[in-house]
Amino acid sequence: MPFPRTGTGRALRAAVCLGALAAGSASAADRAPRWVEVRAPHFTIYSDAGPKQARQVAWQFEDVRELFHLLWPWARLDPSRPILILAVKDESGLKTLLPEFWEKKGSVHPAGVFVRGEDHHYIALRTDLADELESWQENPYHVVYHEYVHLILDLNFRRLPAWLNEGLAEFWGGTIVGRGEIHQGKPLRSAIYLLRERALLPIDRLLEIDYRSPEYNEHARASVFYAQSWAMIHYFMLADQGAHRQTFGKYLLQLKGDEADEQAARQAMGDLGKLKRDLDSYVRRFVFNYVTIKQASQAARADMPSREVAEPETLALRGEFHLARGRLQAARPVLEEAVERAPDLARAHASLGRLELWEGRREEARRQVARAVELDSTNFLIHYLHAILNMGPADTPEAMAGVQQSLERSAELNHDFAPAYALLAEVSAYRSGDYARALGLARRAVGLEPGVVHHRLSLGRLLAAMGKRDEAKLEGDRALEAARSDADRQAAQSFLANLATPRPPPVAAAPPTQEAPAEPEDGGAPPPTRPNARVSGGLRTATTRGIIVSMTCRPSGELIFVVETSAGRLTLRAQAPDRVFLRKGGAMVLMDWTCGPLGVRAAVNYLPEKGSTVGVDGTVVLFDLDPAP
Repeated sequence: MPFPRTGTGRALRAAVCLGALAAGSASAADRAPRWVEVRAPHFTIYSDAGPKQARQVAWQFEDVRELFHLLWPWARLDPSRPILILAVKDESGLKTLLPEFWEKKGSVHPAGVFVRGEDHHYIALRTDLADELESWQENPYHVVYHEYVHLILDLNFRRLPAWLNEGLAEFWGGTIVGRGEIHQGKPLRSAIYLLRERALLPIDRLLEIDYRSPEYNEHARASVFYAQSWAMIHYFMLADQGAHRQTFGKYLLQLKGDEADEQAARQAMGDLGKLKRDLDSYVRRFVFNYVTIKQASQAARADMPSREVAEPETLALRGEFHLARGRLQAARPVLEEAVERAPDLARAHASLGRLELWEGRREEARRQVARAVELDSTNFLIHYLHAILNMGPADTPEAMAGVQQSLERSAELNHDFAPAYALLAEVSAYRSGDYARALGLARRAVGLEPGVVHHRLSLGRLLAAMGKRDEAKLEGDRALEAARSDADRQAAQSFLANLATPRPPPVAAAPPTQEAPAEPEDGGAPPPTRPNARVSGGLRTATTRGIIVSMTCRPSGELIFVVETSAGRLTLRAQAPDRVFLRKGGAMVLMDWTCGPLGVRAAVNYLPEKGSTVGVDGTVVLFDLDPAP
């Protein structure tokens, strides 16, 4: 790697500069620009600035990716969802994609944004800044690079301390990719000035801040948190000719993989008090190093194919982008126009289907996605959506065959699409009881996206259904550690609570009451499978005896039991494994059954469901494994 050189020059604030750049007046031809598509090895660029400018943008991001490949040769760099870049030629084009940033007077006008979506990840940016990049003191695309770094980190780490996650994103977000050089580690002037004016956080406090901490969420405190996190990374990477990189490497090593040990990682940093003093001195320097890397010559770069994009496809692309950002009202008119002008455009039908699903019109969503499948059988997301839309609460294992086929096709088309593997694991276990294969699929989903809470919980549900409660709890704990949002945190906590040792069943806690015949349904005779009933807590339960023929695991975590009695077959359900209470030898025991055939003789206490539309006779309350003859 080339020797670092000193970066100097006048401080520029990106937001101020961006706000000062006015778009030129548009000609009649500019009002309806022709868009082109350029396919790079790892990115797809759509642009109204012409193929040459689109290729420049493509190489800019290919260079950033290659930089990470050189620095982290062990890292996975390509997400399961392709990255699409919408490269507009000026500020007016970006305003069309991001109108809310121009709706409020005085708001900052960004040079670009990064958006994570269900089908693709999106970058929207203006290209008219590219010719000036090497003259900028701070990267105008900082926000875009920052979020791209987060994406790469999420692909490789289950959980990172908040300071490290944000510090790395800030450090690499400042990378400037010019036409001949890459400037890595240029100082963030705003961060340096802030840290000189404000007191630094104690290092032990910085290391323990998480995504719920006030220092992370309150704007005034967050400014110091982000600035100090950046300064820590810059110090470890570039201070004193790289003398501290080994310490930083030891710290990172302790955080890799599922067995991450944050306490051991902190010890690798040594004396935290000395580190704070060194950092405080570091941010007061007058000179900061950064690294310059020469790029490959333009002639050495392979050409990238391009094609002109028809206007309906451009409309569909804009609609997809609005949908990814949650702007449903903006997405609908352009998607509907795309379908009207090109009825056979699969991507427009698929996106309309997603929009209908989000707005609660499931039948219309199913129709749109089915049409998309007819038009394009090679889109992995369309098959995944088709599977979701064809799942229902009353599905039998046989009815789920089509769902499983759609998920398998989705995974076949995109070998790295983790959501398809996670759902396929639970569906295949529900249908066949083949837990060895199901666990392999769930673990692949976790390996592809280690920080996604839903994948961890899918794996945990499978382990719990197999009776491997300790392993299931470990996945639940890891999911809780990885959770950043309140929704993810609540899902993990609910899973762990359900997995805890079951409480005594409600029927056992109620005072005994006199048995009475079950009430006839619809004026008829009592069903033969409910010979006795018991009133408990205002609810009427029933008791019968027989053989538990099988236990089936549904993707939602629900269990379905088939019980063969002398009077007929009984189908019962339980919301989750921990909701099934077993009694043996007069004591409560944990369930350790594997989904599939059982052949267990038991007395069954359950809550009947009158007029059930989901194909079950009731909900299990208790299985007594020592039934009286």
